[in-house]
Amino acid sequence: MDATIPESAKKAVLLKRALYIVSALVIGSVAFVVLRNFWHPSAQTALTPAQELALQEQIAPLIKAGDMAACNQVQNALYRAVCIDNIAMSKAQQTQDISWCQYLDSNLVSIESCEQPILFAKAAQTGDETVCSETQDKTLQDECRSNFFILLASKEQNPNICDRQTDPTKADQCWNEFYVR
Repeated sequence: MDATIPESAKKAVLLKRALYIVSALVIGSVAFVVLRNFWHPSAQTALTPAQELALQEQIAPLIKAGDMAACNQVQNALYRAVCIDNIAMSKAQQTQDISWCQYLDSNLVSIESCEQPILFAKAAQTGDETVCSETQDKTLQDECRSNFFILLASKEQNPNICDRQTDPTKADQCWNEFYVR
């Protein structure tokens, strides 16, 4: 970014970009869930378009209200899962709390795909690598730690942060990633 732009403006632009990415992930997840319902293996019987519409109209206000308990009243297993998954993803992203990801059924949306963007954003935002330990997924913990300095350097717009990485290969990767972005 231009050196004449105040630091607060730079941070605002970076925050807007991060929010855009998170929003895109939410929209993509919702689209995935909606499209996935047509091929879900636990789908009971083929529903008529009118039944599909009725179920969508039933769960839409529940999702909007964030009423996960009410999702249990949905008789169709697929739409019940869609309802719960959408609320869990939304709450996890709004609160930056990956514990909401545990409500996902992992058939429609994986727990990892819910946790990863939240952990990465939270680690960069706080500048605290220990955030990576919030997940129980060891692979995701390692991925978060491996990308921590890249995320932080990008957030702070300071490639010198890459030098804090003790592994020289990873430090080089951090520098490369910083200039590729």
